[in-house]
Amino acid sequence: VDTAGLDKDKVGDDRLPFHNTVYADYIANEIIPTDQINGGGHGIIKTGLVFDTRDNEPNPQKGIWTEALLMYAPSFLSTSDYTFAKMAIIHRQYFTLVNDVLSFAYRLDYQPKIAGEIPFYMLPIIHNSKETQDGLGGSKTLRGVYRNRVVGDDMFYTNFELRWKVFKTTIGNSNFYLGANAFADAGRVTGKYEFNNDKGFAPVNENETFHGTYGFGTRFVLNENFIIAVDYGIPLKEADGSNGLYIGLNYLF
Repeated sequence: VDTAGLDKDKVGDDRLPFHNTVYADYIANEIIPTDQINGGGHGIIKTGLVFDTRDNEPNPQKGIWTEALLMYAPSFLSTSDYTFAKMAIIHRQYFTLVNDVLSFAYRLDYQPKIAGEIPFYMLPIIHNSKETQDGLGGSKTLRGVYRNRVVGDDMFYTNFELRWKVFKTTIGNSNFYLGANAFADAGRVTGKYEFNNDKGFAPVNENETFHGTYGFGTRFVLNENFIIAVDYGIPLKEADGSNGLYIGLNYLF
C-alpha cells in the first residue's frame, strides 16, 4: 500500500497508521526463503495416461474418467535453481439413478510431491490433463472454502454430486433443460510443506484434518453442451470461510 502517497498533505492523526503485512512478517522471520521473495517462473513437462469411458462429456450419466499424470519442473526451464516433480492421480465415476433424469458423480484427486523442493508460490497449483488451476479452495475444488486456503506438498480432495434434470423443453430448434445439484466437497494436506520456524513465528498445526463443504447449485443447459453453472457452497469450519457463490460454465467434473 502506498501509504506515503495516501498521506500526502496530511498531518497528525489524519495520517494512516503503519501496519506491516503478513507477507513482510514471513520474510522478516525467514519463513519465506530470500530467493523466493519475488516469485519466479517454471516450465513444467507433463506426461501421463487418460482412460475415458464417459457416455457424454458435458454431463455423463455413466462411465469413468481416470488420469495418472507426472509433472517435472527442471531448473533449466525455471528462473531459479529449484527442480521438483509431482504426481496426480484423478478418478471420476458416474452412475445413472433414473435414466436421463437423476445421476450421481464423484471425483477423487491425490497430488503428491515425489522429488525436489517446491517453492512456496507453486504450492497451490492443481494439475490435470486439461488445465492447471489454483486450489485447494474456491470454485474448482472446495466450493465454499477460501481460494488457496489449503496448501502443502501433498494434497488430496474429493467431490460428490447428485445431479437432477428438473425440467426439459424445446426452445425454437434447441433443446433446453434446467438442472439442480446437491454436493459435498472435502480436502486436506497429506504432506506438509516444511518451512523454517527457528524463530517460532508460526506454530505448526499438527492436527490437520479434512476441510469440508456442502451446498447446492443449478444448471441452465442448451443443447446438452452449453452449460451455465451457479453453485453455492458452505464450509463446515469457520476458519475456512463463510460461504461462496460461483457463476461459471459447465459441471465441475
